[in-house]
Amino acid sequence: MKIPTPLFLGTLLALAGCASTPVEDKPIALPFGVAILPMAVDEIKRAPRSYPDARPLEIKLALDSQEVTSELSSELARASFVRVRPVSTEFATDTPVSVLVRQAQELEADLLLQCFLLYTPTVHGKGSEMFWWNILIQSLGGPFSWWVRDRTFLAPAELEVRVFDVRTVAREGILDRRFAIHTSRVKFEDISLALWDRTGYVPNYMASVVFPVGLMAKDNEVIQGRLEEEISRALSAAVARDIQEKKDLLLLAETVAPFYVDVDSVRVNRGGDGQVQVRGDVILKEGIRAESLRRFALRAGNDVPREIPFLTANRALDEDLGSFGDRYYRYRINESLPAPEGSDIVHLTVWDDHDTQRSFTFRVE
Repeated sequence: MKIPTPLFLGTLLALAGCASTPVEDKPIALPFGVAILPMAVDEIKRAPRSYPDARPLEIKLALDSQEVTSELSSELARASFVRVRPVSTEFATDTPVSVLVRQAQELEADLLLQCFLLYTPTVHGKGSEMFWWNILIQSLGGPFSWWVRDRTFLAPAELEVRVFDVRTVAREGILDRRFAIHTSRVKFEDISLALWDRTGYVPNYMASVVFPVGLMAKDNEVIQGRLEEEISRALSAAVARDIQEKKDLLLLAETVAPFYVDVDSVRVNRGGDGQVQVRGDVILKEGIRAESLRRFALRAGNDVPREIPFLTANRALDEDLGSFGDRYYRYRINESLPAPEGSDIVHLTVWDDHDTQRSFTFRVE
């Protein structure tokens, strides 16, 4: 029976896993500048997993901490934070905390990220669930089988990212998980690659016609490079997703201060007179730790910070947030400040009546 061309192509695309995905809304960047500390890298020490039907390959992975840090930095800057900067590569994981904090402060960071990467150098390979389907596709003729992910490569890796407030680390003088605002732990297990992914080209067309594609290019340096790239990309994306899902923990950060910025209320806009208008609310949970907010400071670019007291007139009880006797107050900020040419960042620091302070970073729209 003759299969209509559109249905035939659609079937091939479906088998190849090429399904369209809906367009997602761009995630909201959390109002923080972030410094990523030097990444600790080690091999997974626990007993290796048993992979039925898979065999160890000759290639060995060698994940580079700087490359993974660069990928993580790009992903977090795209999907999680206003600004992300890695600490200089001249520092190492055993650099004194005081030196790392000073470097983070020079980078104008509000948060520190401490990262631990674990992976298994040995890669195992086997045919994927598409292996036999691809033999059928190959028998129909044409190059479609080159783009079907018919081989699976197993390379376990883990990335743990601990998020710290810079001032907390500076005060305690130690990077201890007890002081972390949030910890992301993500894993990578395996990936399936098509012949084209495993080679970048098809070296022998006739061989790919008569020999099962899934048995070609099973162990080479191209696969190693692709795996290292995919592990870095997948782990970084997973951390960014986790931070977005747990963003309220980072925003509220009650272990750091009893107040936070209501990001939905913030507007930072550039005017035509060289000024930047900053509007938004800081929310205080009234209690033993603080009864009021005292002052705030705004700075654009490298200008001197401008300190401004919170006025009673700008304080209002938020009855929608209070529960079980808790009282939340909104403190309104509505200020203009000069913005140096080329400056696209505004820094906000807030103090309560116990001199607890917290800083935030916003992008000028």
